[in-house]
Amino acid sequence: MDRCRAAFLLTAVVVSLGIVNGPGRVLAGARTNALPAATTCKTVTKKVNGKKTTTKVCTTTPDHLFGLATGIAVDSKGNVYVSDSCREDIVKLSPMGKRLAIIQERSVIAYGGRDTFMDVATDARGNVYVTEASVGRVVKFSSAGKMISQFVVESSYFNSFPWSLALNAQGDIYITETNVDWVGEYSPKGKLLGKWGAHGTGPGKFLSPEGIAVDARGNVYVADELANRVKKFTASGKPLMHFGGFGFQQGRLYAPRAVAVDSDGNVFVAERLNNRIQKFSPAGQSLAVWGSFGHNPGQFDEPDGIALDSSGNMYVLDSNNRRVQKLSPRGKVLAVWQTVSSRSTQTTERSGDPNAPPHAALCPIGS
Repeated sequence: MDRCRAAFLLTAVVVSLGIVNGPGRVLAGARTNALPAATTCKTVTKKVNGKKTTTKVCTTTPDHLFGLATGIAVDSKGNVYVSDSCREDIVKLSPMGKRLAIIQERSVIAYGGRDTFMDVATDARGNVYVTEASVGRVVKFSSAGKMISQFVVESSYFNSFPWSLALNAQGDIYITETNVDWVGEYSPKGKLLGKWGAHGTGPGKFLSPEGIAVDARGNVYVADELANRVKKFTASGKPLMHFGGFGFQQGRLYAPRAVAVDSDGNVFVAERLNNRIQKFSPAGQSLAVWGSFGHNPGQFDEPDGIALDSSGNMYVLDSNNRRVQKLSPRGKVLAVWQTVSSRSTQTTERSGDPNAPPHAALCPIGS
């Protein structure tokens, strides 16, 4: 958020829409940064409790180059959607990491701003929803990429900044708004149903509401990044509980950016600055921790998103490593979908680690 928020508080919009469906097929108004798809596999041996375990890890380079991926979702068929705020598109990948389509909408914003796809979600019918932070709206697409509808996120400020979104079983949409520290609930047609929250640390208040998820009972979970907590609410916004608190130990959280809930009510949290995924019970008890800082399979560099498929597999948006990692419900690495850098199109930076791969923290010129 710290590298994205400030640039997008501007107005006038001219919109055009484009889709890329499959390799080499580009419809009007679209553009693509295509790369040849490639898959390589290697054997990774780890020692756990004195015993050696061997895992085969396959890395797929999709035929799409991410700029700054900020949101991830999985539909009922296991297809994976990744929103990219720099490339201003959503890439749709098969469960095996093959590119199926690119949904793209380009906007020209007055005063030199950029349109910004932040988070992505899907409903039971496979429709795709995306928050556009810079213009304060939500756009709905069909699974084939056709724009169906859009609505403006209401705000008492000059400009709303919708960050993350999640849908309940009825199709109602919950949205975190980081610039006003509240959560908004909207009907499937975009009618405002309610808002809750305020700036602060007390019950029902937020310091920086970011990731959001809804469980099977309709309860809402919000990752409050600056408060280092996950907060649970009823569907109407009544506070129920919270867990976490700043720290590095199991059960503590440091910059929780994204949250997901499985069919049993367990809560999965992507901790951006602890570089790990932590699993909590419905009561908020920590059950497992996976990951550490690094660039190998199973390690993370500021994970920004997490989504679950119907089998409980985790898809982690490993943003600064510019990849998606697929983990089993027990945290075993199943696949790594890695993008590669292109010096002609990428503006890169490196962390303090001299062996770190190029980051995509800056939007490439001409993207």
